[in-house]
Amino acid sequence: MTRNIPADKRKRLQRGVALVFALIILIGLAGAMIGFSLLVIQDTRMTQRYTQYSRTFYIADAGIEAMRGELTQDFIDDPDNFEFDDYFDDGPDGTWGTDDDGIIGAVGATAAYDNGQYEPRIVDNDDGDGDLSDDIDDRAILRSLGTAADGTNRTIEVLIAKPLRFPVPAALTIVGEAAPGATGGGPPSFYNGNAFTITGDDTFVGDQGNNAGQASGGDLPGIVSTDAGTAQDIFDDLDDNNPTLSDNVTGNDEQAGAVELLPPGTVDEATLDTVIEAFLAGADLIIETGTQSSQGGTENWGTFAQPPALGDPQITYIRDTDPAPNSTFTINGNVSGAGILVIEGNAEILGNFEFAGIIIIVGAGDVTFGGSGNQTLWGGLIVSPGAGGGSVNFELGGSASIYYSSEAVNFGKTRITRMALHETGQPG
Repeated sequence: MTRNIPADKRKRLQRGVALVFALIILIGLAGAMIGFSLLVIQDTRMTQRYTQYSRTFYIADAGIEAMRGELTQDFIDDPDNFEFDDYFDDGPDGTWGTDDDGIIGAVGATAAYDNGQYEPRIVDNDDGDGDLSDDIDDRAILRSLGTAADGTNRTIEVLIAKPLRFPVPAALTIVGEAAPGATGGGPPSFYNGNAFTITGDDTFVGDQGNNAGQASGGDLPGIVSTDAGTAQDIFDDLDDNNPTLSDNVTGNDEQAGAVELLPPGTVDEATLDTVIEAFLAGADLIIETGTQSSQGGTENWGTFAQPPALGDPQITYIRDTDPAPNSTFTINGNVSGAGILVIEGNAEILGNFEFAGIIIIVGAGDVTFGGSGNQTLWGGLIVSPGAGGGSVNFELGGSASIYYSSEAVNFGKTRITRMALHETGQPG
């Protein structure tokens, strides 16, 4: 028997069921909103923790750079007696094995930075001698603990190397054999045109023309070569074939053109190979010629500063990875830089180019310095065919200028390189 429910009661039952479903849906939505809110809160906290943890890297890195800056200044002040192990042992209290070992005096034990602080130390690396107070490989570890305002911390360690000390004996140094690279419609010549300048007279960075040669670091020859035949060819090229060019190359030598034969053992191909290997390991910028064959546009490879300012010397390394033989890397933009520039293989330095420091071109068959634009180097240029031997075809042309500058050379050599980075610590 079917029971008939009055219409008004049926409506009340339907409204009751709808209310129950509405309450269920409301409770579900509220739960979802609570869950979502908890996720948002958790995500916000994780973001905050990550932000703080990221900040600890920059806090710790500030400690690394503070130590590196102070070590650089110490090297500039007394390069002959600069040793890492002078910083390892005693610390301010003069006792080995205490908490203040490895504190670099002017940097201090702690320093505030970005609402946190860093604790910097210099320690010996694993150089195999079993003595943490003695450095035998000219390398050390800079260790810095960075702590953010909320207590989050991170330690970073950077392997550093002492600045390399190697001779820059002239404005232009040719290691090994070189042959004239320019023809200009006439006999082969090392020089293309007569507007260039090479001087071994010590010059302040930025000075040119009549202001050259005013520095007091000691004058050097304009050009030297380790090969007797090359030195004679360069001299003859200036003095005999192009008598008007002898005034373009000056220095401390008595003979015309200020060209000298470099004494044996001063610098050789093997020494250069060792030097550039270290520069590659500590390079700030590596350009692979297999993927980039030229540098155009506007580019900066380091910044020079007059002492006592430290500036930003940079090691820029142009690495020959082009599988094609005899490929050439060309600088043809507006490029400035300071520090060390190493170029492997054939090279053309054109465009508007200014550099303060040391340029090493090694393993080259053809080298052109100068052409369109204005090229100026304060410091020293070293060209070598490399340990594999052979001969470099060298050409200096246009209005290119090479000014020997002791301050630029020393500036380039002060680069205390960061060779490796290790991080420890977790967000917390």
